[in-house]
Amino acid sequence: MMVNYQVGARCIAPCGVDLDASRSRATRGDCAPTEPRQTDARGTRRSVAWAVLSKMLALCILLVVLAEVAEARVVTVRWSNSNAASAVAGFRIYTRATGQSFGAPAYVGTPVAVAGVYSIQLTVSDAVGTYVTATAYNSTGESARSNEQFFAAPVCGNAVVDSGEGCDDGNTVSWDSCSATCAVEVPVCGNGHRQGAETCDDGNTVSGDGCSSTCSLELAICGNGIRQGAETCDDGNTTSLDGCSSRCTVEVATCGNGIRQGAEACDDGNTNSWDGCSATCTVEVATCGNGHRQGAEACDDGNTNSWDGCSATCTVEVATCGNGHRQGAEACDDGNVVAGDGCSASCLVESSSNALPEYLINAGGEGFAESKGKVWSADRGFANGGRTAFNNVPIDLTNNDRLYQSQRYGQAGGPPLVLEFPVTGTGPYRVRLHFAELDAAITQPGMRVFNVNVENAVTIPSVDVFAKIGFARALSRIVYVNVDDGALTISFEPVVGVPMIAGVEIIEQEPPTSAPEFIDPCVEFPESCQEVSRPRLRRGVGGYRPSRSHATD
Repeated sequence: MMVNYQVGARCIAPCGVDLDASRSRATRGDCAPTEPRQTDARGTRRSVAWAVLSKMLALCILLVVLAEVAEARVVTVRWSNSNAASAVAGFRIYTRATGQSFGAPAYVGTPVAVAGVYSIQLTVSDAVGTYVTATAYNSTGESARSNEQFFAAPVCGNAVVDSGEGCDDGNTVSWDSCSATCAVEVPVCGNGHRQGAETCDDGNTVSGDGCSSTCSLELAICGNGIRQGAETCDDGNTTSLDGCSSRCTVEVATCGNGIRQGAEACDDGNTNSWDGCSATCTVEVATCGNGHRQGAEACDDGNTNSWDGCSATCTVEVATCGNGHRQGAEACDDGNVVAGDGCSASCLVESSSNALPEYLINAGGEGFAESKGKVWSADRGFANGGRTAFNNVPIDLTNNDRLYQSQRYGQAGGPPLVLEFPVTGTGPYRVRLHFAELDAAITQPGMRVFNVNVENAVTIPSVDVFAKIGFARALSRIVYVNVDDGALTISFEPVVGVPMIAGVEIIEQEPPTSAPEFIDPCVEFPESCQEVSRPRLRRGVGGYRPSRSHATD
């Protein structure tokens, strides 16, 4: 007698139950009806009963795995019976591990009959990793066991939806509608993962950023203040030259285009410096004395000296005759508004022969015209050697730096430095000598000392410029002499180091006659009146004349 088994509604093979559940791995094979093993009367009765049951029934039995819960499976057993009189009392399910035999039934259940089909669902907790088979029974006996079914654990990611899996898309990647554990994922807009019908998902549910609150792509609109799509910027307008162009692309700041962009602090439409905005578009701070008129400056002549038309604070100076500073159209300014002293009350040079210089020598340097109208000639008149030098350092206590920056020096261990000038008259002559210590090696008094002899009549002894006034400061000495041989001679005799001289003025001029002794008026620098020799006068023909004694300090 043959017993059929069925999967679904289809009979597959004779004898037993097909345990091929929904997409579970199975091992199928034919099996024979269970042979009676007892030969006693009771065994004979069982064999007969089974034979009768087999003859009466056309059987199809189905064992289906419906779901997986951890290490368990829900198994459905169905038995189709063509003879309603042969009712099924129940089902038995047997399990065994690999290499083991079936033992007693592990699960027994009472079926529900509907239209001749008996079915039951049983949860087999140890089904995974075991072999499972089932039988039907009633009061007359038990059917043969079905084919064995091996229930393996499901494998997520193999593209086969195993029992217990909600999906299997062939990978273990989440956010693609099937999770890494093969559970169906429900698309959630705003989780940063594009899923299902979403055309975008930017991790939020805010509209206006290229992806709407419902996760659909938004059309980028330049100028709406929201950077979208291919835009590299969006500043809320469609104006160019403000860092973000009318097409919402980043603009590179260009200094000098007249538009302040990016890190520019200013842009005045050019790349010129000294106009308030530099060549690199940084704000310039006005600095008086840099030679560039900036900000509120009314002038800037490249220095912070006053009395040259532009003050130390870069304001325009008004020329005032008598202030001791030649300014504007003044031809001279001797610090007073007294006429008859070579510079008139209106600061014009007077033509009196007594006030005109015969010699203005720039010792060691070239000729030049100074601010007060004096024209100095180049170095000349020295009867013997020596050397010249120039040092472009600012000179204190004078507005005539150039005169003191060039000098003539004597020779170390050599003869005196001699200066000789032819003169037209027999005197008297006013001689003014200019000095400034510019040798950086002279750092203390006594390092350069020399005597000055004028016409072998007046001597200025032990001249030590550094000791007297310091470094880079103007010093002048004045003596009066008579000349009776047509040449005025000045010698500089070394005592320590070598002598030096910066400038020489020789003027045919009477000495003051109002007193037996006099002091040079120092009109050029009254606040720091420079040292002047005071010759003693003796009465002679034509008035007072200097004696041939040394000048005193």
